[in-house]
Amino acid sequence: VAHPAQNTDLTAVWGNGWSEVWVVGKGGTAIRASGGAWESFPVGTSDLVDVWGNTNGFFAVTKKGTCLKFGGSAWESIGGMMTGSKVWGSASNRVFFAGTNLTSSGHVGTMLKWNGWEMKDVALYQAPSDFSALGGVGMHTWVGYWSLHKDYSDGGFNPQTMNTNLGFVRDIWAFDGDTAYAVGDLGMAKYDGWAWGAVNVPTAQSLYGVWGLSEDSLWAVGGNGTILHWDGSQWNDIPNPAHGTGTTLREIWGTSDHDLWVVGDEGTVLYRD
Repeated sequence: VAHPAQNTDLTAVWGNGWSEVWVVGKGGTAIRASGGAWESFPVGTSDLVDVWGNTNGFFAVTKKGTCLKFGGSAWESIGGMMTGSKVWGSASNRVFFAGTNLTSSGHVGTMLKWNGWEMKDVALYQAPSDFSALGGVGMHTWVGYWSLHKDYSDGGFNPQTMNTNLGFVRDIWAFDGDTAYAVGDLGMAKYDGWAWGAVNVPTAQSLYGVWGLSEDSLWAVGGNGTILHWDGSQWNDIPNPAHGTGTTLREIWGTSDHDLWVVGDEGTVLYRD
């Protein structure tokens, strides 16, 4: 897909349909597709690492920890931390930002929550030194680094049982409170309501993004142009222009199996209709 950020490493994509799709990346890159036409809304020079939103607004976070909200014509700061890594929400007044802060004991994983008018600290138990993944559904929210923590109904994040090793957790997609998937440097895991267990996938590449329409249609993207699709009975390695090129695909988002966006390094933007 042609766009205004060619050759820029792109890190995340999110939208609310064909009418509005945001892509962010290095060097303050933030571009928006609306009905196929692209506009650029740069945010200084700090790398943007994630974006999330819905019809009521879009949010982003920079590697330097600035939390941003799109104000209609430009991005505005609504808070921050020492470094930023992820943003996800279930509504425009329940948006989580994950990253790190520096304390007297060193770096510690930090989460903030935007409630629609101000930013609040989020309670964390046994927090790791950083966070590299964030996702959820409804009032169920997960955050991850080497392992995963879950929060229900804003009661505080607690560590969960991990029966597999993902290395660094890179992304999380949930269908309900008892069914979620996570991807990472060493593959994929599934949460069954009790613990996280390994999912066998047909690649040795690191996986960075996961998105699903249902448990019968799950997608994952990763290193060397890898795109995987679960069709309800088996995993398929999907041919695409980035496959085998060495390009790392960083994120996938869509509204259906025929409205899918994938972004990655060197300005890669792929669309499946």
